Amino acid sequence: MKKICLVLIIFCSAVALASSSAAPFSAEHYLSYVKYLASDELKGRGNNLPELTKAASYIEGRFRKTGLKAFPSLRGYRQYFDVTAQVDLLPGGHLQIGSQRYEQDRDFSLLSLATPNETPARGREEGPDRFSMTGSGLAVFCGYGVESAKAQYNDYAGKDVTGKIAVVLDGAPPAEKDRPPMHSDLLSKIMLAKNQHAAALVLVRDPSHFSSRGAEEMGIPAFAVSQGVAAALLGVDAAQLTNPHVELHPAVLNWDMQIEKQRRRVANVVAYLAPSPLPEEWVVVGAHYDHLGLGERYALDPKAVGQPHNGADDNASGTAGVICLGENFTRRKPAQSRGIVFVTFAGEELGLLGSAHFVEHLPPEIKRVAAMINMDMIGRPHEKIFLGGVGSAGEFPGLIKDLHTELQIEASDTGLGGSDHVSFISHGIPALFFFTGLHADYHKATDDWQKIDVPKALEVLDVARQAVAILTTRQTALHFTKPPEPKSGGGGSGYGAYFGSIPDFGSSVKGVRFSDVNPGSPAQKAGLRGGDTLVKFDGTPIENLYDFTYALRSHAPGQTVEVEYLRDGKLAKASVTLGVRN
Repeated sequence: MKKICLVLIIFCSAVALASSSAAPFSAEHYLSYVKYLASDELKGRGNNLPELTKAASYIEGRFRKTGLKAFPSLRGYRQYFDVTAQVDLLPGGHLQIGSQRYEQDRDFSLLSLATPNETPARGREEGPDRFSMTGSGLAVFCGYGVESAKAQYNDYAGKDVTGKIAVVLDGAPPAEKDRPPMHSDLLSKIMLAKNQHAAALVLVRDPSHFSSRGAEEMGIPAFAVSQGVAAALLGVDAAQLTNPHVELHPAVLNWDMQIEKQRRRVANVVAYLAPSPLPEEWVVVGAHYDHLGLGERYALDPKAVGQPHNGADDNASGTAGVICLGENFTRRKPAQSRGIVFVTFAGEELGLLGSAHFVEHLPPEIKRVAAMINMDMIGRPHEKIFLGGVGSAGEFPGLIKDLHTELQIEASDTGLGGSDHVSFISHGIPALFFFTGLHADYHKATDDWQKIDVPKALEVLDVARQAVAILTTRQTALHFTKPPEPKSGGGGSGYGAYFGSIPDFGSSVKGVRFSDVNPGSPAQKAGLRGGDTLVKFDGTPIENLYDFTYALRSHAPGQTVEVEYLRDGKLAKASVTLGVRN
């Protein structure tokens, strides 16, 4: 009888806490946290900048003041891990045509790196890994550098670029009647040149639109060059670059540069609230606190490179939410059957690296994670909360019905969405994703604190509070279920055939390591599974995710392809019949 009464008391206190009409958060506090995290002082909280450490110190200070505790195994509030934070061209790097040298950041920007032959230095917590990248080749003009079997169009037709330099124009060929659009994005241009065995790609586009720090390792050097450099390389006047009838006099392009890949030690900031003795099960409340820094990588406003990308909504809004939830639960001290971990992740913008590290290296005090709540971009609701991951636990749909808000909840079963909850779902942990939608300031320098809708952001935060209250007091277990794939193009590139693997973004191996494969997908039916590393696709070597993405784009649903992969260090083969994206 006493046990029944205790359960009723706990249940009633959970319902009361979840549906309390009292204002649970201070708008002043919430806005002050957003304003500081999104201030110019922190320079966009880039993983490559010391200001990220300053942001971590601020969050840790708030956790301490709130009374949240640090796990003894972490020896403080921080869980450290290493990232490759940026790419630097060292002074003196240049392109050369004849006796004329062209300087980086003025005449050209680096878009892509060749895969270095050197083995990066190991055993250091942080520091540079330096590589030489030199080469040369005769220029070959390849139009817009696109190919489409469907459109019966190929800029490389009749041209041998093996060991040479493919020079291509920006954009797509002019539209023609009855010709479908073609993939003219930068990735497609670089990967097509690589597959044509070119020594390098030269894109004719204002180099100031790019930052060399944003260069990715795609396996082939690629440069954006000014029209003047392109004209000198092709032996024509700049005004004649797009004239299909002009006579070309191609020259040899040489490049010589030292590249430094900067490794930095960054940290997740972790705190907890739990009864004593510590429980077996925990609920993780998380948000990423890193952003784009000065916009050298992944920003959508290339002309704003060098300006702080403050990331007020992405994701100072969610980070401030984690701090406020920590304050709320510490102040109210609810009856908990599960502990609560409050964590803000670094490395999210580089590929969910912080959350992947956390879930793979849980503090030993955490015996089991029952569920995860992720908040990413919760600061600009339009009368609506997008709630993802509902399909990751059989109990979540019923839980959603118990959440009270005047905002509309648009629930989705899918667990994808490119944020930190994915790291948990891929490890079999139920997770809910709180999100209020993209907007015109996403990944731009204009994402500032003045645009945060504080009253509505606090409404979203209150719904998250209710969910955490229910999850930490419920007596029964959650049962993980694999969420379905989204129906908005199947994820990934949004076009091409469907394979069904989930890449491990934190992996640094050559090839594409899978963290998981989707049930019922072509990959799973062919016997592939999490932990496998794809190294060849339909005869094409796969060195990185870019190779794999391009290979899928160039194949059609229904095709059967032979793949090679590594499992436990041994090479294996499989036949995969590609599917259709929903």
